[in-house]
Amino acid sequence: MTSDEEGQKMPNKFKKGVWNPKAKLVDLNTSLMSPSDEPIDYKSVKLNNKNLIRAAATGNTQLLKTLLSTKDFISSVFDIWGPESNYSLIEYFFKNQDKEGLETLLTALREKNPQEKIKFAYPPAVGLKRVTTGSNSIFAYGTRVRKVNMGRGGREYNNAFADDIELKQDLNEITMNNILRIDTNPELLGLMRAHNNNWQNEIDNRFA
Repeated sequence: MTSDEEGQKMPNKFKKGVWNPKAKLVDLNTSLMSPSDEPIDYKSVKLNNKNLIRAAATGNTQLLKTLLSTKDFISSVFDIWGPESNYSLIEYFFKNQDKEGLETLLTALREKNPQEKIKFAYPPAVGLKRVTTGSNSIFAYGTRVRKVNMGRGGREYNNAFADDIELKQDLNEITMNNILRIDTNPELLGLMRAHNNNWQNEIDNRFA
């Protein structure tokens, strides 16, 4: 809530489409939607990757260029926000139809000059491991059934922390599936197809 809003007297009666006195105004999520050109230093190279997603979500090309040119600050350009929101910056480029942002990223990824290439940081090793306890056979009950995980209880607490420790370093299935759900400019797909042969084959197989 801004200072101007705080100084105004809010209506106390419900009016459809205009005001609900029971609704509470919340502050902007600065981690994702801050318009600042300055990166947020989370003191963690994995969390610093969230700045890339913020740059794409807000259409902030200047922030994107700063992040791609800063040495040892980010560890991947394909990382997702988290288990609860699996968008990477690429999905936001498509959602916002941000051709300039996508071109900026692809140009940086293609750069061959050692002085101009993205200088990624190496994230420290993670000691947490996913704990698996197997699953029942699909024919365990004499008929085909869904796969059911056998582990429950305390093991799942550890797995909750280990859900997003994998560092994504290339176009992946999650991103491709998300793009399929977005109605956007086909020109952006053309830019990605032209990036390299692997991306072209992946896109052609899914969108043919």
